Amino acid sequence: MNKFKGRRPARRGGQDKRRQQQPGKHSRGYDRPRKMKEPELPEGVTGRILSGPVLQQLSPLSREHREVVSNHLAAAGTLIDSDPETAYQHARYAVESAGRIAATREALGLVAYRLGKYEEALRELRTHKRITGATENVPVIADAERGREKPQKALDMFAEAKQSDFDPQTWIEFVLVVAGAHMDLDNLPAAKSLIEAQGFTGHAPGSAVRLLSMYADILRAQGDTETGDKYEQLARRTAQRTNVLFGDETPDPNEGIQIITIEEEPEEEIAEDEPAAAEPDTPSESEDTSAPDPNVDVEDEVDEILAEAGIDPETVR
Repeated sequence: MNKFKGRRPARRGGQDKRRQQQPGKHSRGYDRPRKMKEPELPEGVTGRILSGPVLQQLSPLSREHREVVSNHLAAAGTLIDSDPETAYQHARYAVESAGRIAATREALGLVAYRLGKYEEALRELRTHKRITGATENVPVIADAERGREKPQKALDMFAEAKQSDFDPQTWIEFVLVVAGAHMDLDNLPAAKSLIEAQGFTGHAPGSAVRLLSMYADILRAQGDTETGDKYEQLARRTAQRTNVLFGDETPDPNEGIQIITIEEEPEEEIAEDEPAAAEPDTPSESEDTSAPDPNVDVEDEVDEILAEAGIDPETVR
């Protein structure tokens, strides 16, 4: 990776005219010539779906170029789960088109990570962090170090990190990655202690589920399969009650979509029928009308399963 920062010095005996050029809409690094062939955009995908902060990053670009880059960033984000290889091509094109824009480096880094291209992911995500100072991708960077079989790098990152620099959910993701790094190095006690230090209550539902699930894996790795299974059961129940995915489900693409079938009646029949009073919808006895409560407090249930396992709840808060 080229560690040179700033512009190259002027050649001896000559003046570097590039120093006189102010960064702007047509400065080098923004509207530079592109070498790779432009990937075809998915139908209906445009840069309009990007968030406001990302669109703001693209504002130094010319209008036409901004549209091109935003479209390919949107395509990369849309395809990263369903077709990561194609998403990678869109992200690469965005970087080649506007490599000084942090959002393009982040997009390529995340797609590269998704594909197991860990060296590239590290390069791009570190560049994004250097440009923005943001910590949101630090857990991904640490996990990419694990991916290239350097778990100690993840531990070193954690040792130097300050929890106050992270939002709560990103910090928990970082903790989970570092616990995995300890497991990579066969240091199960350290992994177990790290998870216990976070506790299992007082977190966002998704973070609580992931902590419980990781703890179950650690216990099983230590040979305590019975207690590990109980923690997994708790993780699954918590996920179900708080309407978050445990991780091994297949999401329903039609979830939340209500399909209504309307049967047309002949006009004569409609005219003859008297308007009937509307009856309130009454669910059948077999219909489950309960909905997961996103604000449910899982502390009591955690304490219950810990007691069943013979564990003092105060030791894992």
